[in-house]
Amino acid sequence: MSNGISQEDEIIPLEIKKWTIKSIVFSQPYSFETDNSLPLFFTGIGAKRNFDKMSYRISFEHINYIKEIESSFQKGFFKENTGRIGAGYKLSNNDLINLNIFLDATLSQLKQEANTNNLDSNINLFESYEGFGIGAIIGIGFDYFITPSFSLSLETRLDLMHITGDYHKEDFFNRYSVNYFTSSNKLNLNLLGNFSVNYHF
Repeated sequence: MSNGISQEDEIIPLEIKKWTIKSIVFSQPYSFETDNSLPLFFTGIGAKRNFDKMSYRISFEHINYIKEIESSFQKGFFKENTGRIGAGYKLSNNDLINLNIFLDATLSQLKQEANTNNLDSNINLFESYEGFGIGAIIGIGFDYFITPSFSLSLETRLDLMHITGDYHKEDFFNRYSVNYFTSSNKLNLNLLGNFSVNYHF
């Protein structure tokens, strides 16, 4: 009677591709908050240069958001152009899921406008804001590999932003206008910060 020898298949680690390009399916804004805290869709693109444990990353996002409050006859829009550059460190690696931490520097160009109308739909109040935001983003991300060349990524972000800009207010009912410079700091935790589809090559 002979004994058979069982041999487990050798586990081959996932091959590290040199480059990753990503299409950002949704993301949270950096300088303002939406009414329902839901992310906004199809906001940007990005790229990474990958090494064994480290990666260097760059991305650009363009976010448009329209806010309308019927009860107060108010309508406004928010625009954000945000560039990010930074580095990530791979904490774990297997055939399906990678766990990463990252630190990015960010620069945002901001523009906001809002109108408040009266019952006759005439504008009573006009407000506008143009400025810049600069800061840092600390986060953790998960990469789920569908194939060696395609993956899905979800990032949780902690945004630390310093925002400066010019505010303009024009009151047509009371016939006055005002302009002044503003400066503020924002600290936002976005559990659903960014979700992207990635191609590795």
